Amino acid sequence: IATDAEMPFLSSLLPGHSSALDDDIRRTAVLGIGRIGGESAVKMLTSTFPGAGAGVRGAMVEALGNTRFAAAVPVLIGMYADETVRNDVCEALATLTHRSWCDGAAPTPADEQVRWWQWWGAHQSGLKLYGADQCAELQKLVPLID
Repeated sequence: IATDAEMPFLSSLLPGHSSALDDDIRRTAVLGIGRIGGESAVKMLTSTFPGAGAGVRGAMVEALGNTRFAAAVPVLIGMYADETVRNDVCEALATLTHRSWCDGAAPTPADEQVRWWQWWGAHQSGLKLYGADQCAELQKLVPLID
């Protein structure tokens, strides 16, 4: 039952004290928000990300990769600067676009982001987006620069 009707309940689970149990609940809520997807999910996840603990941040990135919404791509590109979620960003972008984003072609993470911003600017209007239920095998991902 991944509908917008569940969004208020799931978002109510995000704030509060930080403990291992609380973070487990938050991760589950965040992944549910990502499954609901769309604009409201991207807004909720991006507004919560800056204050989230390290244990929840990776789940937020994964959830953004499941939203099937174009606004998640530039958010994820920006999140690549955060070293603690860098690998998660690569996986989320691959899930969302079925493209191989982290191929090591750029010498630094900042250069990688510039390369991605350029690609996104050129391809965003015609790009098909996917969710976790439509995952491609890693060897079948399309290279970012084609």
